[in-house]
Amino acid sequence: ESEEIISDAEVYIESRDGTELYELTYSDGLYVSESFSARVNRSYRLVVRLSDDSEILSSWERVNPVPAIEAISFDSFIETDPDTGLDVTIFYPVVSTFDPAEETNFYRYIGYRNGELFNEPEAIQLLNDQFINGRFLPHNLPDFRLETGDLIKIELRSLTPSAFEFYSLLKSQTTSLGSSSGTSPAELTGNLNFLSKTDAVLGYFSASAVSIDSLLIQ
Repeated sequence: ESEEIISDAEVYIESRDGTELYELTYSDGLYVSESFSARVNRSYRLVVRLSDDSEILSSWERVNPVPAIEAISFDSFIETDPDTGLDVTIFYPVVSTFDPAEETNFYRYIGYRNGELFNEPEAIQLLNDQFINGRFLPHNLPDFRLETGDLIKIELRSLTPSAFEFYSLLKSQTTSLGSSSGTSPAELTGNLNFLSKTDAVLGYFSASAVSIDSLLIQ
């Protein structure tokens, strides 16, 4: 049974200092804005007003800076095709960035193969700089599986600590679901809440800076 899509809500993104307010309009299942562009080191929140006058607010999310993607290369591994029994070569991107040493940082890699988003649970690629602070390192992304002729686009997005925790728990629970080694589900708490009701709201509003680069596998 599919959930009903709410197409008549009033949806806004506002800045914490009160100088920015952007309205999002409904279009084909999404609420989008043609003008919103988050500014680094500012904080934003999501405001949703439903037709029954109830209101949903997110917590404030700070847009942390993100380092530039310096280069994308690729590596490969061999695996056996379960249908044919033949060995096949799987390519994957290797992304090089320089992590600044001044602060603790959290990141998420998002990949698109020929314009299509990698959206499996394994494709939630997260990184913190606990062991790479202030260093230049290549990051292997073997869950972004590619073939010769594929165009890979990579987005490197900054995360707040709470967003990193949310996505980490989401990935842990979705990738271990149904396995013998799976852990007991923990409550997946986002940062969206009704202002005057106790109904639960599933989801997370995150604001990020982003670096983007692409590579054709040849």
